[in-house]
Amino acid sequence: MLKNRIVIKVGTGVLTKGVLTKPEGYLNRANLLYLVATVAELQSQGFECVIVSSGAVAAGAETLSLEAYPEDLATKQACAAVGQGQLMHAYQNLFENFEIKVAQVLLSEPNLATPAESELVKSLFDRLISESSIIPIINENDAVALEALKFTDNDQLAVKVAKLIGAEKMFLLSSVDGLHPPDSDEVLSEVPDMSVVMDYANGKSGLFSTGGMEFKLRAIQEAVENNIETYLINGDQPHRILEFLTADPEAIGTKFLVQ
Repeated sequence: MLKNRIVIKVGTGVLTKGVLTKPEGYLNRANLLYLVATVAELQSQGFECVIVSSGAVAAGAETLSLEAYPEDLATKQACAAVGQGQLMHAYQNLFENFEIKVAQVLLSEPNLATPAESELVKSLFDRLISESSIIPIINENDAVALEALKFTDNDQLAVKVAKLIGAEKMFLLSSVDGLHPPDSDEVLSEVPDMSVVMDYANGKSGLFSTGGMEFKLRAIQEAVENNIETYLINGDQPHRILEFLTADPEAIGTKFLVQ
């Protein structure tokens, strides 16, 4: 594990406005700027950051004037093809304010299917990360990926990337403050045993999201079983990443201990 190497996964709910009077796919550029500023600060402190970003399909849905998550494969792929460029353009413009460049990496399941292919992808990431002025931004290659060969969602993709690059920590930025028990608003600050919380999921997800808490918990379980300390925090407050990394006792979110 590389101590200063972290993976940050950003959910669709963080990157879109989430209003129903217009398509939910409108990018939330205020949240995006907040995230970019946080990642730039992390880079300046010596952390090696990799972003796994959702939001491409939602961004494309805005251009195609959709009001719900597309059901047919061709429309999903069209949204991804249009939205991926928009999303990367937004990241690029914002990171330029901090003299940081971005590198887009689109993956699908076959890219990590064999040790040889995984090693090629790992070498790519290692080369990109070695440049302190570049942030790799990863998403699934939704425009061409076959449904049968897709990752479950970007939470699972983030775990696979974290394992591949030897990240010590992973942060899942979601639309909630952290994990809380059923019928309670109290956020758990720490989870030492995943078996205790695996039934906390309610299965809900956003209009343009493909997963819910159930998928997050499965991904987190895989991460902690592979010695990747994982955090679930509110993506509207990305500075909480810094708070957890500096062991701030006031940090809000859920820390999942390695098992």
